[in-house]
Amino acid sequence: MSKKINVVLGAYAHLPSGADEAEFELLYKKEICPLVQALRNFPRINMVFYYSGVILNWIERRHQEFLMLLDDVVANKQIEFLGGGFYNPMFPFITGNDKSGQIEMFNTYLRKQFGKRLPQGCWVPEMAWDQSLVLSLNSSRMHYTFLSERYFTAAGAKPNEAG
Repeated sequence: MSKKINVVLGAYAHLPSGADEAEFELLYKKEICPLVQALRNFPRINMVFYYSGVILNWIERRHQEFLMLLDDVVANKQIEFLGGGFYNPMFPFITGNDKSGQIEMFNTYLRKQFGKRLPQGCWVPEMAWDQSLVLSLNSSRMHYTFLSERYFTAAGAKPNEAG
């Protein structure tokens, strides 16, 4: 009997506001653009992307043509964008209103840029979980996030021992 394995493939890109233009260009040319171009050649592969608002805004200003390529893979449902904070903030260190504001700012940007679908999931930078995130994620209609297993272990959850 064979077991079905589900794998989530993801991509992450962020540079802080004010980073050197050459850093943005290098990230775009060496990582972002080649990945999306390759993905178009494999239409049955789906991925989850978290490209921060800073990155997407830079692409919008510097490589408008790339947005058409992104539109194609989004329309083919090969990419699901993760929401999160527009500026990739460390959520535990900002207020609840700022958390929700960052998430809503990014949701609005993604909706305007790529259509009406809202992100279903949220990227938590450095997986820096804080219980106060629950309210912000819930009010922003986020259905999932990715967390390190250490948070589950700390809460008393035991790894699945069924083999």
